[in-house]
Amino acid sequence: MVGILDVNNIHFSYRKGIKVLRGVSFNLLKGESLTIFGPNGSGKSTLIKIILGFIKPEEGNVKFEGRDTLKLNSRERGRIFSYVPQRPSLTFPLTVFNYVLLGRTPYINGFVRKTDYDKVLYWMDRVGILHLKERDFLSLSEGEKQLALLSRVLSQETPIILLDEPLSHLDLRFRTRILKILLEVKREGKSMISVFHHLSSVKFLSDRVILLKNGRVLKKGVKKEVITPENINLLFDGEVLLDLSG
Repeated sequence: MVGILDVNNIHFSYRKGIKVLRGVSFNLLKGESLTIFGPNGSGKSTLIKIILGFIKPEEGNVKFEGRDTLKLNSRERGRIFSYVPQRPSLTFPLTVFNYVLLGRTPYINGFVRKTDYDKVLYWMDRVGILHLKERDFLSLSEGEKQLALLSRVLSQETPIILLDEPLSHLDLRFRTRILKILLEVKREGKSMISVFHHLSSVKFLSDRVILLKNGRVLKKGVKKEVITPENINLLFDGEVLLDLSG
């Protein structure tokens, strides 16, 4: 597989003297699912925000096919990266269709084309929420909102999808449904960088895993070599009970 993203020597501090990330480096391959896994406060979400360009690192860079993404404008980055956070942040009434249509923003120059509408309808149908298109987004359940968010992200049709604990507030039914959709689009060539709380999600979707502890890469490599009882106990200082069978 071809490498498409390089994250190089990322350092970051929120407050002077308190390091959140310490020299984090890795690459992402086309069609690969890479998971960043670690304790709360290890720097996972900060790393995702730096890749997205929401915040800038003190040192290091992020390159997509050789281009420094931190030097691109938001529209340019919006054609490379799409983002699934823990929860959607919409606070005003909007139909589900128009909410999903926001995913086409990086491609819209003054007017919405038929192509944009068609892509939105395609992804809503594929995710299974076409019947909700006229509903007020705010009236949806948490699981339905996350499916609408996923439809919006997929309609953005970026080569890289970033997921920051998108399953945390969902029941098993919706978690399973979203993971199956993500696995399908990964197999179609999408690349993903994800943060998950549950090892079951990591095992289901990931090709490679990075273990992040105190802002540093503890281990990285293929899933079966990284997700071991020894590494997980090292990651959590021996304070977890887990079953890695299956």
